[in-house]
Amino acid sequence: FPRVLENLRRLVGAVDDLIIYDTSSAEVPYRVLARFAGAQLVELSASPPPWFTQLNLTFRTTKKMLLLP
Repeated sequence: FPRVLENLRRLVGAVDDLIIYDTSSAEVPYRVLARFAGAQLVELSASPPPWFTQLNLTFRTTKKMLLLP
């Protein structure tokens, strides 16, 4: 699991588009946590799980960033 998170950190800015999902809930499978276009954050979950916040991602935000429920 730690290696997966490190690889995820490296992907931000290295790919054109990136969508990060949370699959830990049976009630809400495939919940979008964040969406990046280039290295810019364009969508972000209002309540991300602890593992996501511990990533300490570095990114730019767009002026039109959407906050997801």
